Amino acid sequence: MTSETPYRLWLKARIGKSLATDEHALRVFLAGREVIMTSDNDSQPLSAAQWLLIQSHGFESDVEARDFGEELRGAAHMVGLCTRVGIDAGDYGEDRAVSYVNDQALRSLVDLDPDVRIAADIHGITVLPDDGKALSVRLSQAEGRALANAASFVSAFEEAFPAGDGGTAGRSALRRAVRVLNLAEMNPDPIAKVVLAISMVEGLAADLSWTDAQKEMIESAASWVDREYADKVEAEQVVLAIRRTRQASIRQRMRRLLDANGLSELWRDWDTLYSKRSRLFHGRGGDRGERDGDHVRDSDLHALGQEAMMLCGRIVLSLAKREGLVVPSGASTHFGIQ
Repeated sequence: MTSETPYRLWLKARIGKSLATDEHALRVFLAGREVIMTSDNDSQPLSAAQWLLIQSHGFESDVEARDFGEELRGAAHMVGLCTRVGIDAGDYGEDRAVSYVNDQALRSLVDLDPDVRIAADIHGITVLPDDGKALSVRLSQAEGRALANAASFVSAFEEAFPAGDGGTAGRSALRRAVRVLNLAEMNPDPIAKVVLAISMVEGLAADLSWTDAQKEMIESAASWVDREYADKVEAEQVVLAIRRTRQASIRQRMRRLLDANGLSELWRDWDTLYSKRSRLFHGRGGDRGERDGDHVRDSDLHALGQEAMMLCGRIVLSLAKREGLVVPSGASTHFGIQ
């Protein structure tokens, strides 16, 4: 609803790498609005932040603020992947408390005006009236982190944020894939990186259907059986089985996904990566001369984790760009996306 009191938006996101700057705040203008990025602990410089607090104000309604926040969340995930900072800004439409503060207990300890609101510490989007009556209590702690270039990070936000009200209908699977790849980027366990990255790309291929030409082939085969065999009972069962044929092979679906989107040159790399993944989880799953019982070195696992991130990131970002999502130029450096 519209109110005389403006609204303020906060987006709280977990980051895999802190930003290499001694500044406590970075400012960027997105769609004509000033957006401020700070640590969730405002006494910290951004170089010490584990959680990033992104805020903007001056919205006419809570709905306008939340819509802006969802676009900001999508941009944050795209930026996190393309810069390989790694950002988890929560899932779309699902915002959860990071910590819980008992309202009555806090008021018994601190002399607060009755109209002061205790704002929950939310991982994701918070929208409140911008009337100075909100008190935020955040209990998350920062840790030592690897650092990422702050200027490149802010520049990527300027590129990734939609310039207008561009909707994202029909792109939810790709937006979800970008978010999951951020989680993979942030995970220090190389096996987890491999599982998250490969599974997410497989999921994009899971719902592919037959092409019209393939449907014709299936129908032709079913009609031939129905026409050529006298035993109609047995023939009917086979005809039904043919018409119910599905693309059961993930390998087949992945090849079609790549071919259909102009990414055929990545097929051999994907097939090699998938073979390595199979050998990792199932022993002798491939043909590269490994023997049962071979010891897998940590260096091999970390190399495989990075290989999975590079290839899966390139596939997902290429698909996102093809679907019209804005992919920051940093993707060229990290994933070879032109």
